[in-house]
Amino acid sequence: MSKQRPATPFPATVALNTDILLHPAPSNTANAPNTPQPPISNTGGIGHLPGDPRIPLTQTAIHTFLSRELSTPVLDELYPYLWLLASKAGDNITPLHRQGIKGREILPAEDVRLHLIWNRDKIYIKPLPACLLNHTVWERYLPLHNPTTHPLPVVGFDRRVALGFLRSYAFLIRYPVDLKIAREIGLISEDLQHLTWNSWVKFVSCFENIPDSDVAERYHYGHLRVGRLNWAIRFIQPLSARSKWLYLQPYWSIPVLLEGMFNYLLFGFATVSLVLSAMQVALAVPLDGMGGGFGISEGYVIGLTRLSWVFASMVLFASFGLWIGMVVVPGVRVLWKGYLAVRRNR
Repeated sequence: MSKQRPATPFPATVALNTDILLHPAPSNTANAPNTPQPPISNTGGIGHLPGDPRIPLTQTAIHTFLSRELSTPVLDELYPYLWLLASKAGDNITPLHRQGIKGREILPAEDVRLHLIWNRDKIYIKPLPACLLNHTVWERYLPLHNPTTHPLPVVGFDRRVALGFLRSYAFLIRYPVDLKIAREIGLISEDLQHLTWNSWVKFVSCFENIPDSDVAERYHYGHLRVGRLNWAIRFIQPLSARSKWLYLQPYWSIPVLLEGMFNYLLFGFATVSLVLSAMQVALAVPLDGMGGGFGISEGYVIGLTRLSWVFASMVLFASFGLWIGMVVVPGVRVLWKGYLAVRRNR
């Protein structure tokens, strides 16, 4: 006999947000078939979603808000191909304190598309919405579909997205220092003044062991590299993508773009100039070894011409080898990683 899952992912005793929610008007409760009957006394509560006074306590408004804040349609379209870009492991998430060890700057980003996306020395993380820490929100607006009591599931936001998002935070904040960093950079709301390490552990322990089958497909993966996502966008062309070329726009003005490309352009110009100069030297060296009437011995001239020609040839070969190392070696590495991904997927 299978173990029945609880209706909410965590009990009310460990909820980090304890705001009391007023019940919506009777006309709105029709949109929420799993909503329990309101009690007789309903005072001392709030009439909006915790953390955002603009969102009323109706299922339609809350599901629209959560879909806008937590859904990742582009990554959902790319999901069949993500195994080529990263390891399929939902726990492949580095704790916050180790992000600094790896030289990455943690940047809070309200755009959930950037959650756990990293690029060189930066990683983007979406701050934790206060509403997901409230037990009543889960009980009333994100109930677990039970075919026995409710034949038809509630249509709207998929709660697996919220479960996956909270599970990612269970891996991001694993130690007290991670919780301190999260507070300092604004990943956790300042309203949670009562939050302690013990209360956080009790809360996230409810999400650490959630299987992949209970979370959204995006959270079957952990960190994703923006450079690889850019290439996936160009080849796969998902319909939900804002751009057909880039997942994340790295430059917002032409001067900044040119500044970022300056080093590459300077390197290319320098190597091409070096190759052309070496070719000119190799072609200009007299092969007959004649001194030209300057009183220099013929043997000395022959040795000098040979040395110049050999040096110019070495410069040419070194330049070609450098370009091969910059193009061929990374290409082979990408192909090898693709081969390993295919084996792992099989």
